[in-house]
Amino acid sequence: MGKTCGYYLLMVSGCFFGSFILSCDVYYFIPSGAYIEQYGLPHELMFSVHAGEHFHYIMQQWLFALWNWKVYQAFGLYGILFCGYLTKIVLLLLLHRLLLHASGGRRGLAFAETFFAGFFVLMMNIGRPYMLTCGFLLIELLFLQQLRAHPERRRYGYLLFPLLSVLEINLHAAMWPMLLVFLLPYFFESTLGRLAFFSSRFDSTRAIPWRTLAVYAALIFVVALLNPYGLEMLGYGISNSGTPSLRYISTEMQPLAVRAPFLVVLIPLFTVYMIWKWLRWHFELPLLLLVLGTGFMAMIAERSLYLFFPCVMLALARLGCREFPFSCSPRQKRRMLCVGTAAMSLLLLANFILLPKNVIPAEWSAGLQAMREDAAAQGRDIGNVYAVRDIGSYLTFAQIPVYHYSCDEAFTGKMNRRKDILAEYHAVQEQQLPYEEFLRRYDFHYLFVKNDDYLYDALASDEDYTLLYEYDAPQFACSLRVYRANL
Repeated sequence: MGKTCGYYLLMVSGCFFGSFILSCDVYYFIPSGAYIEQYGLPHELMFSVHAGEHFHYIMQQWLFALWNWKVYQAFGLYGILFCGYLTKIVLLLLLHRLLLHASGGRRGLAFAETFFAGFFVLMMNIGRPYMLTCGFLLIELLFLQQLRAHPERRRYGYLLFPLLSVLEINLHAAMWPMLLVFLLPYFFESTLGRLAFFSSRFDSTRAIPWRTLAVYAALIFVVALLNPYGLEMLGYGISNSGTPSLRYISTEMQPLAVRAPFLVVLIPLFTVYMIWKWLRWHFELPLLLLVLGTGFMAMIAERSLYLFFPCVMLALARLGCREFPFSCSPRQKRRMLCVGTAAMSLLLLANFILLPKNVIPAEWSAGLQAMREDAAAQGRDIGNVYAVRDIGSYLTFAQIPVYHYSCDEAFTGKMNRRKDILAEYHAVQEQQLPYEEFLRRYDFHYLFVKNDDYLYDALASDEDYTLLYEYDAPQFACSLRVYRANL
């Protein structure tokens, strides 16, 4: 029992490194969940200075927001943090099970890959439904891989896929189409695998019948209609893709050539290596197509890296069982387990002691406090505040109307059917729209800005604005300022 517990604790320990800070999305999920509980599902944008402009709004994460609100009611922000770490552990255990299956039961190989995956999972923001989406996709892959070996289990898919579909469409509608996309490699195998070109190069003897896959796809689509917004939810992820203003402000929607140029070279090189190995060893086609497809998606948008890396690990596990056929004695395994567990325990203890444990960044709280104290001294409410993205989300948590928050797609003209707020923001940042003209459009009492915002320096020399609070952390390239409009 102790050996088994030590094995799994050491395997998932990587996801516990890092600071204890929630995703900024949590701060608008909580008031959104409270709104749903009290008034029902929203159809117009809330919590911003544009609330009276009747912006069309689809809350594609409504069930996840309601869940966050109920957890917050019961356990506070630390309850959400705990649920986030629990989700990460479940993700790693699912990945480990998938890698075990792909590697033919090689526990050492599956352990090593899962252990290093823990440090990658560490980068996933706690409090976002993306983690649940990754879990659903891992479950889908695990079932499909097992189905290739055990065709008699296909009847379980008639329950599994409708369940995954109805959960995904209500928890994270933007990523719902990925349930269908991950079926495509298996469709290719069942249809093209019989052709001479493919059958001579890939092992398609265990291909899942296309009729079975077609039934699964139909169930996924039909059951997804069980959502409060109907067909709009099904096309939510596709309808907001490709918007220039959204790509400008949302870093996860930007291509890797902008965010991580080295990966633009690394991913194609790895893909070529995988193709060479597959052609040499006559492996199954779906795993190669998963690597190719998710790699292409990652090149287009950074957020797909979280889909690409599990597929890479799955492919490496399949290759590794032939590439690295070594094994260790039981005594060596116990020794490595004891040393590894002791070392990681010390590192985790140091991580917990040294890194900040405040869920909300202290500088955000200090900036909000500066606004509250100044508003009290002026004998007025805080009113509307110019704040964007993460700070904007935090201020919605404090029930303050902001310019926009981290639900970026809701502020595009394509989605709200009124006005492209992100294009307006872009124009100010690029100085295509004079900031004086922009500020005259809105009655901002305060401006809470970071150093990557053009107004951060522009207002410093403007006599109509007074600096109330400043936080400077050059070592983290993060600085904040709070200005008051001299009305």
